[in-house]
Amino acid sequence: MMSKDKVLSLLKNGQLDVAVALIKLNESLNSRSAFDETILTLLQDPQCLRTALECDFVELFDYGIARGLIDIQVVGDLVSDKANRDTPYTRSLMNALKHPRCPKLTPANRLGPALISAYVVMHLSMAHHWLPLHLLAIFLFISAAVATWYKSGRYISSDISHYDTPFPTTRCHSCRLPMRTSPQWRRKQVHCRYCNICVDRFDHHCFWLGCCINETNYRGFLFSLISALYMYFLGLLDSAVYFHKRARIPIQIRTGIAVQLLCYVCFFTTLLMHINRRRYATNSLADRFRK
Repeated sequence: MMSKDKVLSLLKNGQLDVAVALIKLNESLNSRSAFDETILTLLQDPQCLRTALECDFVELFDYGIARGLIDIQVVGDLVSDKANRDTPYTRSLMNALKHPRCPKLTPANRLGPALISAYVVMHLSMAHHWLPLHLLAIFLFISAAVATWYKSGRYISSDISHYDTPFPTTRCHSCRLPMRTSPQWRRKQVHCRYCNICVDRFDHHCFWLGCCINETNYRGFLFSLISALYMYFLGLLDSAVYFHKRARIPIQIRTGIAVQLLCYVCFFTTLLMHINRRRYATNSLADRFRK
């Protein structure tokens, strides 16, 4: 019979494998509800949680997250301790327990927003007509981009569709959080190497916005694409109206127009690609090739 004191004694003696084997044996001998009650007694004890974290007993946390048994307040206070904050699993555990965590600001995540900021400055310097429309376009684009970045993909611990996860679950090779795969397109969990976080229902990592795109912020991402196209088109139209009667166009203006045209073509192609993917997302044949 498994008890909290017995598991705690095994962990303190460094017998982690024996503790895992004992819990798995208890799982096979009891019903799911009875086993969950036993695990709940472990997860509600701060001393047991602290010992499990020190012994790297991540299976216990994995199962608690997947089944929704973890007391967020207790574990949140535990993993916020300075002694445990720097471990990779603890950082991911804080993210899974709804602690706010922004994407990692790597050079790859900074370059895209920096280029967009440079373009916005260039766009304003080339605005000769309809200044309120230019300001509106820039405001819409920046608002959509910030909202998309703020709601960037992360690991969600309260999805009821994953409550049947057995003990122990398969873990991510990087952050060691429970892996939850799904055969449906854009329903899979992926560890983003640029943001260094696990993302549920991952779609792709956006280089320009410097964040991951998933089902949570996908609409904001599409709106940022549309507002960017509006901004590029307005800039091209403004330049065409202003310079169509001029004999000579300065080289810097030509460069700006070329950049606007290139951005318009690239973003328009990207928008068409994502609209096409959304249109055929439920097509069984397409899903078969995207697995």
